Amino acid sequence: VLRFTFYVLLLAPLSFEHLSIPLPLSDMRVPQVYRAIAAEPGDFAVLEVPLAWRNGFRITGPLHPAFMYAQFYQTVHHKRILGGNTSRNPEFKFQYFTEAPVINSLIALETGHEIDEATLEKDKALAAEVLRFFGVRYVVVHTLQTDDPQVTPDRVIPYVEATMPVEKFYEQGDIVAYRVTLPPPAAEVTLRQAQGIAVDLDSELARLNLAEGWGRPTDLGRGLSGYRWVQRREARLLVRLNGEPQVMSLRAFCPARGQALTVIFNGKRLDPIELDQGWGEYELEVPGGYVKAGLNELRFRFARLFPVEGYRLASYFVGETATISPVGITVESAGQEVGDLGHIYVDGRNVSPEGRGYNLAVIDPQTGAVASTASFDTHLDEGASRALAEFVASIPEGRIVAVAVRDEASRLLGEEAVRALRTIGAEGELRGKFRWGQAIIGVKGAQPGQAVEKLAALRPAIVYVGEGTTEPHLAAAFSLVRFVTMEEK
Repeated sequence: VLRFTFYVLLLAPLSFEHLSIPLPLSDMRVPQVYRAIAAEPGDFAVLEVPLAWRNGFRITGPLHPAFMYAQFYQTVHHKRILGGNTSRNPEFKFQYFTEAPVINSLIALETGHEIDEATLEKDKALAAEVLRFFGVRYVVVHTLQTDDPQVTPDRVIPYVEATMPVEKFYEQGDIVAYRVTLPPPAAEVTLRQAQGIAVDLDSELARLNLAEGWGRPTDLGRGLSGYRWVQRREARLLVRLNGEPQVMSLRAFCPARGQALTVIFNGKRLDPIELDQGWGEYELEVPGGYVKAGLNELRFRFARLFPVEGYRLASYFVGETATISPVGITVESAGQEVGDLGHIYVDGRNVSPEGRGYNLAVIDPQTGAVASTASFDTHLDEGASRALAEFVASIPEGRIVAVAVRDEASRLLGEEAVRALRTIGAEGELRGKFRWGQAIIGVKGAQPGQAVEKLAALRPAIVYVGEGTTEPHLAAAFSLVRFVTMEEK
């Protein structure tokens, strides 16, 4: 009896610890709207809100299981969706969507932020082409009435109705669904928008076309065409076409002789072309059997790479100072929600300490050598703001200073650090701006406002001097990629 009582007393608390009352269950019933979507034939996408991407380290979008339910609902409708779970993905996979027009605004609204009127007007002009690019035919919003201020998908509804060519066809429970009705497509797809002799390679829509392997947009100035470098042996380009045979026109700069380009169109190789040294124009005929009606994947594969140090096309002036940098410098800064970036690239090599808060790199203006680097956690370390000011004060006059804020730097940022950053030409400050990005390239001794500087809350803050590269090698630069049907040609 004593032994039985002993076992009962032993097992009772163990059983209580694992007792689940009431038993937690997940509602796996599929809303009727997805059966209606499944009934429509065709290869298209569904834009689900909340929209999020998650891996084992971070999440872009609202932290709520609803976006994972979208993957379960996909087993019923069998259409493409934009978000989801992945694992060990490269940084670019999340940044592609974070920096994409319209998608960036959706992420901001569904995570408790607001967008300004200028962004709303810009998105009105771009929304139809963004939906067309991704092949979106339906938008489904789960309103999710929660108390979490960072989970606010209901805020997306007025934005969708104001910016997108949609018609509401379903509203039940916490689901509002829209059918997309796109205007006629543009006849031509390009990486740029040209107005007279001005070329803007930094157009918002170009961000959708450019997948892995491309540098940042660079403008030659003086009325000359802007361009982007390919900085890997292979770069991907995504283009939506009509399925007909095409003539692809390229305007490219090749750094040296001996370069060959092979374009792989949806997995099928076109004949290689030899690129002449310097700028040149090229045409390739693409047979109809190579082209899909919809989104096409092109791979630009190059025979060789060239070291970035040997080629200078862009301006290397550091902001409004008289200093010319001997190296290309690219700074990428972002709070946790939009990338958690604190990168400082010098001729394509990341030299940043990558710490939370302020990351600095001091660069010799004669040789381009990195003289020193440092990181200051002005979010958590009470002595970091003073230490940052002392570090900047110790930098010799004339040295180039690159600054990248990673994640959060505002909480313990003091006046002494703000004043110190002004001595390298910065004029913005982060106090009161939780998880804002700040990117600076300045010169010690410059006046406030002379540095290249950007602050941003809802997307990464990115500045650069020179070629805008984030890798140490170059293959070729492109100022034009155009597709025209054989008939139009």
